[in-house]
Amino acid sequence: MPTNHFTYLSHPLASDTPAYGGTSNAFTIQSTKSLSKGDSCNTSDWSFSNHLGTHIDAPFHFFQHGKTITDYPAKFWNFNNTCIIDLPLEEGRWITWEDISDKIDLTADLLLIKTGFGLRRQEQIYWENNPGLDAELGQHLREKCSKLKAVGFDFISLSRWQDRAGGRAAHRAFLDPNGTKEPILLIEDMDLQPLDNDVKLASVWIVPLRVDGSDGAPVTVIAQFE
Repeated sequence: MPTNHFTYLSHPLASDTPAYGGTSNAFTIQSTKSLSKGDSCNTSDWSFSNHLGTHIDAPFHFFQHGKTITDYPAKFWNFNNTCIIDLPLEEGRWITWEDISDKIDLTADLLLIKTGFGLRRQEQIYWENNPGLDAELGQHLREKCSKLKAVGFDFISLSRWQDRAGGRAAHRAFLDPNGTKEPILLIEDMDLQPLDNDVKLASVWIVPLRVDGSDGAPVTVIAQFE
């Protein structure tokens, strides 16, 4: 890998961006001015859920007294010890502590779980039968990984569509501001294809759209290879 090589680990928002539960929260773009129509510039209006595409969940997503996106300082969004776990999955199931316990770096500040499920992003199965992270995994990570600030993965949500009650419990396990140690934020629907098995990352920036008081926001994720 070339020195100082950078890549995106996030998907751009587009009209075909898959939405959890189907297409009701699809991204739409409406042109309001167009040079091709004789206007002075190109502008547009956008409409989308704040949990569409590559996005991050903050504690306020499930806890009224939890932190919002704008409560975090700028330095929080920089990660310098990323652990990448390759865990190929063909279909949706809960990912447990046992699946990753022998692979994780307990000193990591960012955990990325690459399942390969992102290759099915334009298929119905991507939202209908996605993998998820179970609640006990969240509890173990908070107990054992004291520096871990966020977990990201290449499927649409931490919550499995086939078990939404389990998904709500898992969100709470990761995000509870009163839980063991600090909450672990969740980066959903990432593009992890650029990460080969032997790749090492020098630094990762996760840059959210800063909307005051937001419980979550779309993010641009930029990684630098060693």
